[in-house]
Amino acid sequence: MLIYLLTQFEIVNATKETCINALNSDFKDFEDAIQEFSAVNSGIEIIVTRNTKDFTSSHLQVYKPEQLIRYIEKTGI
Repeated sequence: MLIYLLTQFEIVNATKETCINALNSDFKDFEDAIQEFSAVNSGIEIIVTRNTKDFTSSHLQVYKPEQLIRYIEKTGI
């Protein structure tokens, strides 16, 4: 399963700029902010998390895992 996921998704880097942006953001949780800004800096459009409430100020589409599955089934991605 992990091999399949690695072929379907990208792993992105967290840079110094990412960390500075995260620290200066409105996110309450630093790790969530790192995810947000790593994704934005990498051109990622979607965050998948079970804690969608932590991403209310996100500039990205935020899905719970089951929502992403429905989205993939609907769009055929």
